[in-house]
Amino acid sequence: MTDVTLTKPSSASETVTYSVSTPTSLTVTYNVEAPAAPRNSSKDIERAVYSYLRAVRALGRTELNVSDVAGALHIATPLVVAALSALRSKGVKFG
Repeated sequence: MTDVTLTKPSSASETVTYSVSTPTSLTVTYNVEAPAAPRNSSKDIERAVYSYLRAVRALGRTELNVSDVAGALHIATPLVVAALSALRSKGVKFG
């Protein structure tokens, strides 16, 4: 069996090229497209926070911390605070 070495170029862009070199001086090159980073709009975060609050209320929980919501949804605490402020301005009542 032959060992194969993968080398990644120093600058990564949308398309990354890997070169595979074998002891027989054969170089195989192929491209891997980098996945697009998900972009969460404030509206999407607001919907996720609202849905989470509704689900937790349906389970009978009456108290909840901002850090609990942020941890459950895997989003930053300031984004949760902003979403809660937006929901409050739309008339959603909390505790």
